[in-house]
Amino acid sequence: MAFEAAGFQASHTTFDSGPFQFYASELYERDIPLTHERTEIARLGSATMQQMRKRSSELNRQQLGDQAAFYLKTTV
Repeated sequence: MAFEAAGFQASHTTFDSGPFQFYASELYERDIPLTHERTEIARLGSATMQQMRKRSSELNRQQLGDQAAFYLKTTV
């Protein structure tokens, strides 16, 4: 609504979430600061990270990811 009010419309939207939406939440639940991210992500294991990647891809396909890029064009 904001970009339409400014005279733009979305010509394309790309949902491009990654596993960060999941592992950041996991670290938060464990009361681990994101500054310790690399060490703690390694402890999650490769199978867990693969599941997180797969889930984020599924959400992107469904246009439900936590992040998107909007390509705008002017309507004027």
